[in-house]
Amino acid sequence: MSRTSSTYQSKLYQSFLEISEKEHRSIIRFYEDKQAPILHLEFKERFDILIAYVNALFEQGQYEKLLSTADEAIELTMLQNIKIHKGYNIFQRLLFQKAHAHFHLMEYAQSEHILQELIKICPSEDDYANAYKRVLLRQTPNYIQSTRATGIFFFILTAAIVLVEILIVRPLFKDWILSIELTRWGTFLMGWLVLAIGFGYFYWSVHKKTNVLIKKVKADKLRRQRQRHQKQQMVL
Repeated sequence: MSRTSSTYQSKLYQSFLEISEKEHRSIIRFYEDKQAPILHLEFKERFDILIAYVNALFEQGQYEKLLSTADEAIELTMLQNIKIHKGYNIFQRLLFQKAHAHFHLMEYAQSEHILQELIKICPSEDDYANAYKRVLLRQTPNYIQSTRATGIFFFILTAAIVLVEILIVRPLFKDWILSIELTRWGTFLMGWLVLAIGFGYFYWSVHKKTNVLIKKVKADKLRRQRQRHQKQQMVL
């Protein structure tokens, strides 16, 4: 695990550096076994270990532990005004990991809120927009339940018509065969049509909500930039 070397490194930090970044379980074990002495390290060493621990929790899918630790890392990032850590915007990365954790724990409202804030920070980041859409798609509105129930009703009705056709119409009422076939196909297609319209509208509304949010954020940023530019010109 490569780190920028400093003039002095504690023995505990040197032990940490011997662990590969891909050995997520070892990183988790190291942090949890050495949590007390880690608190007494100088800030850079403590921060590096904490971020590695959060990343390891994320990679291992230990989302409850991640949520209980991520806020500490985010707070330190803000207090120390740390912009970039190992090539990443660390503040945004931690928030994104936190949003993912809430998503996997089915805490969709919390995940949606965090992703909205990330989009406000960086509206051009596709990963934020795509994650936001996934969260919205998991929060199905009431009409989707009605759509699903209606579609199932038509499929059950189609099955009942098939049964009537086989047991009654074909043996006894051959003149009705064409009518019963048309009815059967009509109810079957109606079931698919209801599902297609309901879910199609839902997917469209999710994409529209996402795009509206992104456009609004971009417009707000552009307006603030123009206002700052106008103030600078007035000063000059």
